[in-house]
Amino acid sequence: MGRTELLRANGLVYKNLEQASVFFVVTEPCIKYRQPTKYDEKPQPETSCSGVTASKIEHAWRLTPLGMGQSWLRARASLPA
Repeated sequence: MGRTELLRANGLVYKNLEQASVFFVVTEPCIKYRQPTKYDEKPQPETSCSGVTASKIEHAWRLTPLGMGQSWLRARASLPA
């Protein structure tokens, strides 16, 4: 969800990339859960491109309760470039 929205914010549509046979393969996922969530709490996702090299693209995510500062989880993933 987060990476799709990050692409959309930069003028790309994930569905169009798939139709053009462009796929993103996650090679190194990492998730750190920081606290439990409760039913009916609305999540506020934040996604960023945290690094780009000639061989990989790194994304970072943070998921927080809407209107709160403490994050439920932090995650990152590497994709081959």
